[in-house]
Amino acid sequence: MFSVSNEIIRGVFSALRQIGRLVPQGAEGHVAIVGLDGTPLALDRIRKGDQDATVAQDPAAMGGDGIFVQIVSNFEGTQFNNKMRTQPYLINRPELMTRAIGETRRRKRAIRGTRAILSSAPAAGRAFPYKW
Repeated sequence: MFSVSNEIIRGVFSALRQIGRLVPQGAEGHVAIVGLDGTPLALDRIRKGDQDATVAQDPAAMGGDGIFVQIVSNFEGTQFNNKMRTQPYLINRPELMTRAIGETRRRKRAIRGTRAILSSAPAAGRAFPYKW
């Protein structure tokens, strides 16, 4: 079972429970369940063995990287590339949760560090349009 949101999977769990098919991974009759978003609820289900995987999309990277590229383009006077790729993470084991959470935190720290650097940098002779 694949769902575009871990929140929608609540209904899947309810239905499987009602028909007696909600069994842990590795047990006979287990229905594989994968969702999107990497929510805390999904991570808890993976830890318990109820949900097989989730795909964490890392919204900090999606927004932060886009903003960073736009700011750099503004400073350099180049055209902003509005197409970017971010790397989602498949989380299917508890140890991968730590990696995904750490990567998100690392990106947030990098964005904060960039903000400090850019706020003190000269604006190449023009006013910097963004306020931090």
